[in-house]
Amino acid sequence: MTMRTVTLLLLALRLMGGSWSVVCMKMDGAVITPEQVKNIYYKTVTQLNTHSLLPLNLPAAAPARSAFLQQVLGVDFQTWDAYYDERHFEGIPPPKVVPSAEAMKRFLHNMQGAVGYLPSESVDASMTEIMRFEVAVP
Repeated sequence: MTMRTVTLLLLALRLMGGSWSVVCMKMDGAVITPEQVKNIYYKTVTQLNTHSLLPLNLPAAAPARSAFLQQVLGVDFQTWDAYYDERHFEGIPPPKVVPSAEAMKRFLHNMQGAVGYLPSESVDASMTEIMRFEVAVP
């Protein structure tokens, strides 16, 4: 195994575990509180001042998504899926799924009002960190 491969493997493992942050881009006149995150993800709150809110999720197999559901939203996959199965008949889709943390960061930068979660070390000055949660390395 080359040194480059080892370095990339260690970076990937670090990104899978550790501290993650729920974030949004800074919005003039609007602040999302930790208490509002659950309502945003359940789509009972879709606007904040003049900003439309768009929750983002990682794929179901991502360890960060499981940790986010459990620690931030207080639910398991079955409860989450059942909720959105019921909302489907009301025309309410689940949060948009993006393929990776890198894709989520790009989406956050390009969509005002998007809310997502990233490894804490990748949060930049243009973002507002709403809260943190921990992801265990499998």
